[in-house]
Amino acid sequence: MNGLGGYSSREANWIVQSNIIFRGTLIQHTGATTADVRFDAAISADVYSQPMVPAVGDHVTMMFDGAPPVVGTDAIFFTHVYSDGGAPNVLELVQLGNLDAAQNAAFIAAIPQVVATFAANPLYARVASADRIVVGNVAVIDSASNTGFGSEHDPGLARAVVDVSDSLCGDIAAAVDVQFASSTDIAWYQTPKLAGGQVGVFLAHHYDLPMPFSILPANKLYVLDPLDVQPLSALSTIQALLATPP
Repeated sequence: MNGLGGYSSREANWIVQSNIIFRGTLIQHTGATTADVRFDAAISADVYSQPMVPAVGDHVTMMFDGAPPVVGTDAIFFTHVYSDGGAPNVLELVQLGNLDAAQNAAFIAAIPQVVATFAANPLYARVASADRIVVGNVAVIDSASNTGFGSEHDPGLARAVVDVSDSLCGDIAAAVDVQFASSTDIAWYQTPKLAGGQVGVFLAHHYDLPMPFSILPANKLYVLDPLDVQPLSALSTIQALLATPP
C-alpha cells in the first residue's frame, strides 16, 4: 500500500511488529545469519521494551532472515526483542527489516509520529500495515492444521477462501486465501473466526515474526488481529483511512 503518509504497507508492518527501532552500524558478522550491531540512536521503543533499550555505543546481537548486510552498514533497524540475555548489555534482537539511514531521512524523522498515530488509532495501524484489503464473502473453509510445537495453545490455523467483490488494497484477484486461528484457547479466542458465507472487509497481513506457540509460513496471508475482519458497515471508514490518513 503506497501513499499512506509516505510509507508502504511493508514499512508500516515493520513499525507495528517492532519492539525497538534504532539507528545502528553493523560492526561485524558473527555467523551466517547473525551480526554485531552498534546502537547509535534510539528512534522508538514500546513501553515493555523501554527498560531494555541499550545506551548509545552499546552493541547488540542481531539475527537476520538470511545473510546480514555488509559490514559498515548504517541503517535504521526495525527489531523485535528475542532475549535480554538475563544480564545488562546482553540483548538479542530479530531484525524485521532495515532502511538505509542516509536515503530515508524524511521517513525516519516521521517514525515517532507514525508510532503515535498507530497507537491512537489501532484500526488505522491494521489498515496501513495490510498487504491486501478486500471486500468479499467466505466461500470455502478448510479443516484446521497443527502448526505449533505440540502445545495445547496451538492456533489451529485454518484456510479460508474469500471470493472478492472489491479490492481496496494490494493485488487484484477474484479470490484470496487467508489463514485464521480456529482455536478458542485463551491465546487465540479473540482472533477472528471465519465461517462459510460470512461477508465483510478482510485486512490480510504477512507476518515476519513467529506467533505464540506456532510457526507461520512467511508466504501466506493471515487475519489474526481482532481488527482484521470488519463488518461491511466499516467499509466507508476504511476507505476514508486509505484516502486520507489521520
